[in-house]
Amino acid sequence: MAAADPQVRIEMLERALHWAQLTIQKKDAEIHLLQERLRKQRIGFLGPSSETLCDLQLELLTEEEPGATREEVEAESRREPMATARPRERKPHPGRKPLPEHLPRVEEVIACEANCTHCGGETRVIGYDWSEVRAGPGTGQVVRAGHQARKTFVPKMFQRPDAAACAAHRRKRTGQRPRDHRNGDRQVL
Repeated sequence: MAAADPQVRIEMLERALHWAQLTIQKKDAEIHLLQERLRKQRIGFLGPSSETLCDLQLELLTEEEPGATREEVEAESRREPMATARPRERKPHPGRKPLPEHLPRVEEVIACEANCTHCGGETRVIGYDWSEVRAGPGTGQVVRAGHQARKTFVPKMFQRPDAAACAAHRRKRTGQRPRDHRNGDRQVL
């Protein structure tokens, strides 16, 4: 029996080791299942776009800030208010500075065509787009260029059949539909 004792002892230890390994496998499966449930819960909390995040990112995003105790709140209420810092004064953006006023100016008006290039209708000047540029190095002059802005004008009662084509041309050019004020300012096709 003394000789069989070590053999029996080895068999008992092997069986115990086998049961311990099975228990560990079972616990690992339970841990894995709980981790998956926790992941699903976090994804449900953060929304479907969070499915691509790893577990550590989900954990960071769902961590809650520890709550304040009653003593901390009371201590905070007794503390003197912090001095508020004056808002920093913002400097205006430098941008482009206007050309000096003492430089002589030469005005140029760049005219558009008097008639619409598409329908041939009369156009009216509705404004100018002014810009100033230096005439060249060493000249000391400033050219003030005014580009005319024109719009086709044809009264409704005298509208030609090709005026509708001009409206279509204007729609392509500006991306907007012309408005017909007779129809309650609705857009017309």
